This record gives sequence, structure tokens and C-alpha cells, in this order.
Amino acid sequence: MRVAVSLVLLVAAAGLAAAQTPAASLRGTLTATDGRPLDGATIEVLGTKVRFTTASGGAYRLDGVPAGRHWILIRRIGYAPVRLTATLGAGEVRVLPVSLEPLPTRLAELTVLAEGGMSRHRYQDFDTRSHSAFGKFLTRDDISRVPGDLIDIVQRHLPGRTRFTLEQRYGAAGDVLTMGRLVRRGGSYVADDGTWLPTGRSAVMSFHPDCAPAISVNGSTPWPGISLADFDREQVEALEVYRRGSWVPTEFAYRESLGCGLVVVWLR
Repeated sequence: MRVAVSLVLLVAAAGLAAAQTPAASLRGTLTATDGRPLDGATIEVLGTKVRFTTASGGAYRLDGVPAGRHWILIRRIGYAPVRLTATLGAGEVRVLPVSLEPLPTRLAELTVLAEGGMSRHRYQDFDTRSHSAFGKFLTRDDISRVPGDLIDIVQRHLPGRTRFTLEQRYGAAGDVLTMGRLVRRGGSYVADDGTWLPTGRSAVMSFHPDCAPAISVNGSTPWPGISLADFDREQVEALEVYRRGSWVPTEFAYRESLGCGLVVVWLR
């Protein structure tokens, strides 16, 4: 009986603590690129019920936003929609001024698309894995707070990897696969000192942790010939970084060459 009462009290306490966690807020003024305030624009925090429609002054206020990582969609007829990210702390009030670009006035050829549904689906895999996988998940909002190029940002979450290694193209075509200080020949690996290492990239990690991770673009199958140096940070909407093969999600794990980890680059 005491155990049952204790469990009830614990559940009630947990629920009370969750209820007392202060929500975040978003504030700002929505304008056109020429500075005019925009009314009738919809601002929506995707994945929640929080949304707001601006009045004549263009000001908006979204309260009750759960703490965490969110995509925000801003739309108005006649203007190009804007999608951005924000990582909000409990009780944080973030000011996000936003400007919309007018669309060309060609009404005879205008097609209206349901942008909201597409936006939810595009990064759905990222959102799902961010709650269940063993990796580091960065949105555009997170990336904007870190100096340097894309390699600098990724290197922070891959201890032991040199910039030289991360600049290399993953899985060069042919029988020779360069991975930092390692070269594969005939199914085995050769270290820079000429030592033959066991077959299998996971085994190589125990000898040389400085090897290049595989790279996926927009959640696709990792494919040879791609380098982090190919992407400008302004092109990137989100990143997933997995340090080792055992952390890589199952949808990528069938690739033999994921022993050195994986970086998933989501483009805007």
C-alpha cells in the first residue's frame, strides 16, 4: 500500500514540475524588405498549436512556446515564405525581427502551394532522431551562434579529428580509399607507417581515430566523393553529427564504411 501511494505521489510531483516549467516567448515586428510593417501574416511554430496573425503594425507575440528546438514558418500572400529555427530555453523571451521578400506580380501564372505541410515533412527525420539517437543535433539557429566555417562547427563535436581529415572527400572512387592517415588497398588498411591493419573501418578506429566520417546530404545514403568543404555554412539548415559507427542510426548502418561516424547535412 505504501509503495502504491509513493508511486502516485512521484507521478503527481513529476506532473507538477512539468506544469511549472516556464514556457518561452517569441516577439518581434514583421516587415517587408522595404521596411513597411506587414499585416495579415501568419507566424507558426511548427509541431505546436502556437501561431499568430499580425495586425496593421506588423508586431507579433507568441507565448506558451515549449522550451527546445523549433522551426518557425512565416507566410503572407504576395510574399515569399520564410522558414527559420530557434532553440529556446525555459522562460526565454527571444526577439526575432523578420522581413519578407515580395513575390513578382504575375497573377495569371500564380500557383499557391501548401508550404506548411512540406515544411513539416522536410525535417521530420531530423526531429525524430534528435529525440532518440546518440548524436549531436544542430539547427540553423545553433549554427549561427558558432564562429568559423562548416568544418570548424563539425570539428567541435568530433574530438580527435583534424581539419585536414574533415576536408578530405569521403570514399574516393576506385580501390584506394583515403581516410586521413589511412589508405585501403585490396580490402585491408595501411597506416601511414606501412603497418597493415584489420579489414573493417570500425577496427581501424581503434588504431587511428582521426579518420573521415561518412557524409549524407538531406538524409540520403552516404556516397563517396563528398567533402564537408563542399558546403558553405549559409547553405545549411541543420546538422546531425555521430562520432562513431555504433552511434549511427539503423537507417544508415547498413553501410560498411560508417566506422568513423557520420555527418548528415540538411540543406536549406
